[in-house]
Amino acid sequence: MKTLFNTTMTAGWSRLAALLSGALLVFAYAPFQQSWMVIPILVLLLWLGRDSSPRRAWQLGYLFGIGWFSAGLSWIYVSIDTFGGLPVVATIAVLAVLFAYLSLFPALALWAWRSATAR
Repeated sequence: MKTLFNTTMTAGWSRLAALLSGALLVFAYAPFQQSWMVIPILVLLLWLGRDSSPRRAWQLGYLFGIGWFSAGLSWIYVSIDTFGGLPVVATIAVLAVLFAYLSLFPALALWAWRSATAR
C-alpha cells in the first residue's frame, strides 16, 4: 500500500490511476497541444511505481500503456474500418493486439527502472 497525505492507495486504485494517467497523456499531443501535461503525468507514473516490486511496476507500466495507446490511437479504428474494409470484430481484434504490443514498451521501461533501483 502507498500513502498519499495520510490516505492509503490500494493496488486497485493505483492500477486505475496508471490507466487514467496514460489516457490523459493523449491531451499532450495534437490537436490538444497541452504539452505541459507530460511531466506531471510521468511524475505520477513514477510515483505510483516508486515502492513497487519490478513485477508490479511492469503491471503499472502496462496499464499506463493501455490507457495511452487505446485513447491516443483510436483514430486507427476509422482507418482500418473505412479504408481497410475489415469487419468490426476483426478491426477491434487488430487494435487490441496493437495496443497490447505497444503497451509492452512503457511496461518494460518501468520494470527496468524498478529492477535497477529495487536492490
